[in-house]
This record gives sequence, C-alpha cells and structure tokens, in this order.
Amino acid sequence: MAKSKPSSDDYETPDTRPCFCKIMFPVIIDLRIPPAFKEKYLMNEESERAVLRSPCGSWNIKLQHENEADDTYFRKGWQTFVEHHSLGDSEFLIFKYNGKMCFDVTIYDKNGCKKNHHSLGTSSCFTSSLPFFESSMKDYSIGSKSCLLIPKAFSKKYIPQATRIVLRNSKGSNWDANIILNSSKLFSISAGWKAFADDNALEKGDICIFELVDEYIMQVHIFK
Repeated sequence: MAKSKPSSDDYETPDTRPCFCKIMFPVIIDLRIPPAFKEKYLMNEESERAVLRSPCGSWNIKLQHENEADDTYFRKGWQTFVEHHSLGDSEFLIFKYNGKMCFDVTIYDKNGCKKNHHSLGTSSCFTSSLPFFESSMKDYSIGSKSCLLIPKAFSKKYIPQATRIVLRNSKGSNWDANIILNSSKLFSISAGWKAFADDNALEKGDICIFELVDEYIMQVHIFK
C-alpha cells in the first residue's frame, strides 16, 4: 500500500523567534544575557527592564549593565522567577525573544523532558504584574457561534474603548478579534475568537488566562 503524503496540517509552523539557552546551576545568582545575542538583537533596546513569561505567568526583571554596558544581567526579580519555578538543578532554559525585551521561557528538567508545570498548580500558580483575567471554557466558548465573555470589571478598567484586540498564544502567533458590547451590556470577544479557539484546540473545561501585555494585545495562557 502506498504511503500517503503528509499534509501541511501534519506539521506545526516553525518557531523562528531568536533565542538563547542557559543551564541552571545553584550558583547562578544573576543571569547574564549572552553578549553575541545582545549584540545581534538588543543593541537598540533602551528599556532597563525585561519581561520573562512562562506557563505560570509573567515577571518583570530589572536589567543591570556592567563593564561599560558590555555585559547585561537579569538581576532584581530574577531570583523570584528562579524560586517560583524551583530552578537550580541543572535545568535547561530556552529564552525565546518576542521583541521589546519580552522573552518566553521554556524549561526542561535535567532528564531532557519539559518541566511539568502541573506540579506548580497549573493556572492557580499564575502571577503577573500586568492585568489579567481567567476564563474556563464552556460550551458557548467553543461552539459554532462561540464568543468569550470579558469580566465587566476588567473591561471597564482596562479596555473601556476597545473594539479590536490581538490574541497571542505561547508560540507568538497572533489572531485579530473584535470586541463587542452584547445585549446584556457585557463585553465579549466575538469575530476572530472561534478561529483562535479552533487553531489552539480549545476544549470544554480548559482554563485560559488572558493577560493584557500591551494596550490592545492579550497573551493567552492555556491550561488543559
């Protein structure tokens, strides 16, 4: 029997974001950004802070420049990140750069397997200095006419005038979506939400955390 050719759906879109790697040892107090990475990707960045994101949330990290700014370290806030993820036992970290001093961090245990964030409490471990809300996927969230309700207090405080929003998943892919005011005077993400839900294989019972990382950009953390 002839083998069928794999379709384009059989492959994930390659992640082309620039990245650097580090092995975590107990003696690492501050983490140095590799000079070659800094020279290639960060020379035009003026921010004195970085944002590190993992499945457990976001951390603001103060940068420290030494040796006439040739060396740059993750300093204040870095140990909080380390302690929260129980690092220091030869874990392998990949820092994927999103731009504007924002990094997504993937953590592998020393056995080579991705660190199990379920042991950290899944969505309950999520912390961030940025505004966010949590939503459990219901039938109406993932059906043929699905939408995502935004808590009234959140929409009123953070996005009162928004009519458009960008949804971003952990791989850095973006989906444009509309925000509407429904008949119950509640804001919801409508057009564009179904595509996001389908493309990310959301199911009833999944937990999504919507983190407002920019004025009209929501980072969506998915817990299955």
